[in-house]
Amino acid sequence: MSLEQNDQSQESEQDQKPIVVESEDFEIQGVRLQKQNEAIAESLDSKGRKALEILLTSPYEEGLATDRVSLLGILVKYYQNAEIQNPGCLDEKLNEASAKIIEVQKEIATLEKSVEKYSDNPNISVTFKGILDQRKDLLKSQEAFLKAMQILKGEEKAV
Repeated sequence: MSLEQNDQSQESEQDQKPIVVESEDFEIQGVRLQKQNEAIAESLDSKGRKALEILLTSPYEEGLATDRVSLLGILVKYYQNAEIQNPGCLDEKLNEASAKIIEVQKEIATLEKSVEKYSDNPNISVTFKGILDQRKDLLKSQEAFLKAMQILKGEEKAV
C-alpha cells in the first residue's frame, strides 16, 4: 500500500466515526443527567419518578449518571409493567429484598464482632472493616431498592 493510499484509508476511517454533539444537562436529586435521558425520567408516573430518585441517591456502584438513569429508569418501568402483566410480581420482589436485608444485617453483625475481636491485629482488622463498609453500602442499596418497590406497589407515598 502506498503512502497516498494509506492516507486515504485513514481519512475514510475518520469519516466513519460518529459525530458527538454535546447535549444540555439537567438535574434530578442533585445528579446531573444528559438531556437524552430526560425522556426516560419523564415517561415514569409519580411513583416511578420517586422510585427512580430513591435509587439514584442510593450508594449503587459508581458509574456514569446517564447510564444509571437509563438502567434504573428501565428497571422501574419494567417493574411497573411486570406488575400489570403479572399481579403479585412486586410482592415477590418485596419479599426478596426484605430477606436480603435480613441476610446482610446478619453479615454486618458478624463482621462487627470480627472487627472487635481482631482489633489488636491491624492487618486483619482493616480487612474486616473494608468488608464491613461494603456490606453497609449493600444494605443501604437494598433498603433503597425495597423502598422503591414499596412506592411502586403503593405502600409508600410518592411525594
